[in-house]
Amino acid sequence: MSGVTLTDYQVRVTVYTQALIAAGKLSADARDLTFTAPDAEGPLPFQIESGLNSPVTVVWLSVPDIPPGQSSLAMYYGNADAVAAT
Repeated sequence: MSGVTLTDYQVRVTVYTQALIAAGKLSADARDLTFTAPDAEGPLPFQIESGLNSPVTVVWLSVPDIPPGQSSLAMYYGNADAVAAT
């Protein structure tokens, strides 16, 4: 499917949240966690499937469009004023 833009795509991400929470970088309830994509307008909606505060936290992101060749997403945490798009 090279050369095709993916739309309304679900992306599975695994994050080691236990270390981030233990270091005080991520809130224990992940309310300060956000994700973005280069072409997205604002934070991406996401859902934590399992494992918050563990070595294997499964997060599903809802990405509106993924153009051909794009493979970058950004994760941000530690901003108490952030509003997650869950």
